[in-house]
Amino acid sequence: MSSRSISSVLLIGALTLAGRTALPQESTEALSQRILLRDWGISRWSDIRVGQVSLIHAAEKSEIQLRHLAVRARPVFSGPRRAVTPACKGNCFLAAAFDSGIVNSLGGHFNAFAALPSHARVTLHNWDDGRRALTLNYDRQAAGYCGGWVHLFDFTLPDEERVYFDSTPFSYLTFWIRGRQGGERILLKVADANWEQRQDAVPVAEVASFLSGNAIEPKWQRVTVPLAAIPKNLDRRELATLAFEVLGAGFEVLGASTGSIAV
Repeated sequence: MSSRSISSVLLIGALTLAGRTALPQESTEALSQRILLRDWGISRWSDIRVGQVSLIHAAEKSEIQLRHLAVRARPVFSGPRRAVTPACKGNCFLAAAFDSGIVNSLGGHFNAFAALPSHARVTLHNWDDGRRALTLNYDRQAAGYCGGWVHLFDFTLPDEERVYFDSTPFSYLTFWIRGRQGGERILLKVADANWEQRQDAVPVAEVASFLSGNAIEPKWQRVTVPLAAIPKNLDRRELATLAFEVLGAGFEVLGASTGSIAV
């Protein structure tokens, strides 16, 4: 099995899984960047130990946004956290529709995660039925791991200014999912503020277990996850991340669209 990189798109509102699709051409365009060390209180490049950057692809050009540079790791935040239940009409809050850009209704972003030799990439993609969705393309090999995540808070803010999602008034998480070949295996994981600081999440169950046929099919299906299924060691008052981890080796594409929280 080759170790090529795979482009991925993760759609909010519906998740789509597909297999062995052609990859978009990689751009050779130089990325514009201007980093002044003095802006971060750093005098030498060799002193940098940790950093955080975002790579943003747009129709006009691509750019790197520098989020954080430091000479030592950021300490674990132990102060009081903020969490809110967003206002909504009726009994449903639309967290993301993936048709209005890379930031969802809670200020959260999305991205892929992977450990070599596995690869993953997420992008926003227009599917053949006209639905725009977050699509995860991945090369899951026997070694390593991969998947995609969606934040429920704005990670660009300092720790003391971050606002997490209080889900306690709600009963269900819903989204749409589709597999290009069918039978794809994706593990739903969730993180609260504490687990997000560890850059990890807790398993809930395979997405297929919340479908009537217990299998992801090559057509759109609505997934309904009872929030009571979230492990009790997580604080539902401070939800931070939804993660979709690939199970089993192989080349696949995962797409999702329209995600909501319902009473």
